[in-house]
Amino acid sequence: MWPQPRIGAWSDAQSVRPTEALPAGRLCTAGTYQGERLQGIRGSSGPAFLYQVRGDILTDPSDVQAMYDNIPVAEKKLQWIEGTTARWDGYLEFQRRPQPMLDWFARYI
Repeated sequence: MWPQPRIGAWSDAQSVRPTEALPAGRLCTAGTYQGERLQGIRGSSGPAFLYQVRGDILTDPSDVQAMYDNIPVAEKKLQWIEGTTARWDGYLEFQRRPQPMLDWFARYI
């Protein structure tokens, strides 16, 4: 059986410190990242599903991609939300297009 799945990434508004592993069972979008924040992600050991508004003006897509690339498991997915610059659209992604996440849940939970 897999370890606890990892869903989403840290958000600036959440209380997860950068050195902690990706929180288990959390649906959220990525915040603004810098290289040292990738350290905690390397401790992840279960499946991961990250999603992010690619055009979010507060987030650099290369930081989110680096975060995804540094998750040390093969069972991971990064879903970009396209066609918007509004961070809020990331929070609404599950309500608007639930199937990718439901498929992920069905596979790993």
